Amino acid sequence: MMRVEERVETLEHMREFFAAERIYKELYAACPGAFETPIYGWEEFRQRLSDGGVLARELDDAPSPIMPRLSEDFFFNEENEDVAIVKNDRYCPPFWHTLEFIKVVYVVSGSAVFFTQGTRAKIGEGDLCIVPPGVLNATFSHDDRDIVINIIIKRSTFEKSFASLLSEVSVLSDYLWEMLYKKSGGRVLYFRKTSDDDITEQALHIYRELNFEKKASNIMLKSYLMLFFGQMLRYYEADRRYDEKRDREDFRIADIIKYMDENKATVTLPRLAERFHFSEGYLSRRIRQETGQPFNVLLKEMRIRQAAVMLRNSNVPIEEICCAVGYGDVSRFYRNFKERYGMTPAQFRRTGII
Repeated sequence: MMRVEERVETLEHMREFFAAERIYKELYAACPGAFETPIYGWEEFRQRLSDGGVLARELDDAPSPIMPRLSEDFFFNEENEDVAIVKNDRYCPPFWHTLEFIKVVYVVSGSAVFFTQGTRAKIGEGDLCIVPPGVLNATFSHDDRDIVINIIIKRSTFEKSFASLLSEVSVLSDYLWEMLYKKSGGRVLYFRKTSDDDITEQALHIYRELNFEKKASNIMLKSYLMLFFGQMLRYYEADRRYDEKRDREDFRIADIIKYMDENKATVTLPRLAERFHFSEGYLSRRIRQETGQPFNVLLKEMRIRQAAVMLRNSNVPIEEICCAVGYGDVSRFYRNFKERYGMTPAQFRRTGII
């Protein structure tokens, strides 16, 4: 439980105005119309200001980064970092961008407008949305009381650290399976606050760990993040909604991928087709269409990833791991493993990298 004085201190830190926010606020007061819809770049925004009678010659460059694509390298300096948090600049013009990572937009106080292509949604205090990689999006808030934070999570973090979330039977686990394996068609998942809860406390813990500690602990950050998602499942599940309608066809790639993962040692395409009542040809085409990979390549990736987890977390002999994940040919397992990780299973076990 966060102490009262720590909570107050953290919220005060969040409410502080950055220099960029002050500049944006002045521009918003002078020309609010320039902020109504997302921009594709700083020059477009300067043109809007000019059209609105505001000259911004001195602002050749944006006061804060406005980029069309945000990479993991921009937020993570070290390889072992998994979680970052960034406060959304108040009054910053909404700018279209895509991500290489997973982002959770959470409204600590006030409100914001969240844009995706064709969608404009107002999110209020306690609301949040999960944004997958590759989705064009923008966020805008224009009140001094607004505190909107972006929790940045490496895509690989879910695969290696949050396996328990993937095993849950919930809309969130379905969504994460789709996000990790689906080739395209990523969607934003909204959660509306339904009751008083502790999710804000976990967000404050993450923010405090990254902004108040001399050396942020990656273990602590992932623990707070797990609690954050746990609270989300407890209090937010009933009020979920997608930003777009699901395909009405009875084909749920998340269910198919989960079944493959749970039965990776024995599953075959014929068994999978029988289980989900599709023909082998149709199922094979749809898996490739949805994930960008043929069935056998997707299955190989699942088996090798599971082998990597077992190598890191157990002392089980390599030959037993080989059999446990579904390989009958040890030499083939070694070949596939080295192709995936650039080293033998024994070398991988010694390094502890995953």
